[in-house]
This record gives sequence, C-alpha cells and structure tokens, in this order.
Amino acid sequence: MNWKALPGALMYEILSLPYKLEMLRQHLSAVGDNDFPPDFADFFWERQHGYACLARDVADLASRLRTNAGLPALAHSLGKWDRAKSIDERISALEHIRDSEPKPVTPFFPSIHDDPEKICAPGV
Repeated sequence: MNWKALPGALMYEILSLPYKLEMLRQHLSAVGDNDFPPDFADFFWERQHGYACLARDVADLASRLRTNAGLPALAHSLGKWDRAKSIDERISALEHIRDSEPKPVTPFFPSIHDDPEKICAPGV
C-alpha cells in the first residue's frame, strides 16, 4: 500500500490502532489486578466499554477511508443490522449501567470515573 496516498491525519489514525489496542489491554490488566471476586464487575464493564469504544473508532476510520477513496458509504436496508448504531447503543447502555450504580458514601480510593478536578481539589 502506498501510505503517502492517504492524508496525514488518516494515516496517523490507522497506524495508531495497534497502540490504542495495547493501551486498552494494559488498562484492562490493571483494572483486573485491582478488581474483586466473585463477579469482577469493574473489569467486565471496562472490557466491554473499552472494546466497544475501540470498535466505534475503527468503524469511523473505515467510513473515512471509504470517503477518502471515493467509495460509497455502507448501505443499510430498513430493518437490517447497522454496525455503527449497534455500537453506539451498546456504549450508551454500558454508560447507563455505570451511571445507575450506587456510589459508595466514602470511597476508600477515588473512582477512575470521577472528575479528576474533584479528586485533586485542595481541602478534599
């Protein structure tokens, strides 16, 4: 493939996919090491959410590659499965699950999902 035929930003995103995957794997390893049995809820949520977000990035990238090459967008027939819509629905469902979980009154460690400014605020 002649990589110079692609715009720089598009080429950069394609070449950064292995890095994004490796960062996700490292993040999941850290979450798994610090999650608790019997259900390992944080690990499974992070894994599903992380791979769904990566899938959305790849689907967006594929769409931009088709546009750049002058290829038609994927046609979705009425009632047929739509990849992008399915991924977005899954991400929304996962985020709804996370947002609806009860929060501990006084967490021992700040959650990775909390606002970093609140965690680092003076006097907290």
